[in-house]
Amino acid sequence: MRILITNIVVLNGGDGAILFGMLKALRRAFGENCEFVVFASEPATAARMYPEIQFRQTIGLAATHAPAKRYIGRIVRTGRSVLYLAAAWFRANRLGFMVRLLLPKETARDMETYARADLVVSSGGTYLNEDWGMVSQICDYRITLLLRRPLAFFTQTLGPFTHPESQANIRTIFNQACCILLRDERSRENLREIGVEDAKICLAADAAFALADPQVLEQAKHRTFPTNRPLRVAISVRRWPHFKRTSTVEGMDRYIRTMATVTDWLVNTLRAEVTFLSTCQGIPEYEDDSEIACRVVERLAKDTAARVRVVRDFVRFDSLLKRLPEFDLVLATRMHMAILSLIAGTPAIPFALEFKTKELFAKLGLAEWVIDVEEFDVEPVKKLVGRFIEAMPSFRNKLFAGVERERASAMAAGVCLKGLSHPTPGLKAR
Repeated sequence: MRILITNIVVLNGGDGAILFGMLKALRRAFGENCEFVVFASEPATAARMYPEIQFRQTIGLAATHAPAKRYIGRIVRTGRSVLYLAAAWFRANRLGFMVRLLLPKETARDMETYARADLVVSSGGTYLNEDWGMVSQICDYRITLLLRRPLAFFTQTLGPFTHPESQANIRTIFNQACCILLRDERSRENLREIGVEDAKICLAADAAFALADPQVLEQAKHRTFPTNRPLRVAISVRRWPHFKRTSTVEGMDRYIRTMATVTDWLVNTLRAEVTFLSTCQGIPEYEDDSEIACRVVERLAKDTAARVRVVRDFVRFDSLLKRLPEFDLVLATRMHMAILSLIAGTPAIPFALEFKTKELFAKLGLAEWVIDVEEFDVEPVKKLVGRFIEAMPSFRNKLFAGVERERASAMAAGVCLKGLSHPTPGLKAR
């Protein structure tokens, strides 16, 4: 059986964890002998990071690639997408020679891979929202459906959709999908509001939770904060361009200033050992969170900065899972830094950029420990961290019992997808 995983950006370590969690859950559901082909952005870089995976360029990205200039780019993007959609229609109607005439050789080969897939699964994650843009994904889904392939969505956080064009596109595509897996109830409401049928929707945990080891989680319930050495704290930071109440410049200045003051407090008042570490760093083709970490450390006094470590190299998600147990606490701006910390057995305090983080920690019964980046300031953060450290012994068992439930839910997602999609091996587009 051949399963395609599409629309993933594994240069983000969180998406790397999602990918391998998906592979684990899908193999559990469909069998170990499944063949997987992963269509991603920057496939050459992705293959260098994860040489064990077969990567190809996402067709939707190729179909919508255009110059950065606004008007020329729009014309080129429209023309290219029409060409690719026409090629998909020709392939589905036994006119495969037209694909080879219309598309470059490599892309024509990729479209044939799509056409011969038993199931196409759009990767789990958060990329279907209007802030980020959805042009390439929409085009990719249209190509898949024109090729008459079963289209499924792995655990998503998506929406809200406020623009009529977005609403129409998402409604049409999702109502033709065979299975829709969502990470949270709010995403389901976002789909219901625009008229997506509810019967094919299931809620399941983020795919990365499938990577958790039950034995590690059981041991984490009984860990305690150290009394014979300094507290070890890891901090993940990132750039955020989507502040709602202020400009990006003002929002990031407040964020960096707050992180610097909190770091100083951790080092000089709590006597903690602080390391800046993230799922996204050390890859020139992607965001480098360590650059933001360096800007935070630059605001510290020299003697304090000398006692703070910034990890600048790329660290694969599986290497992070081995390193995170060295820490007692993680302050996580990226949601998957929080998830990886939890499945490694280390408590995490999330700084929420999007509603997905609030939804996750509400499911874990820990909504009170989330702070919204829009409300980010020194005193609220210090107060939250201090209360968390003091209260952790009282809810540690509850926290990791919740992580275990998420692990079971993530593993069941593949079974849910199989039950709704009913892909038939050997069913090919004509």
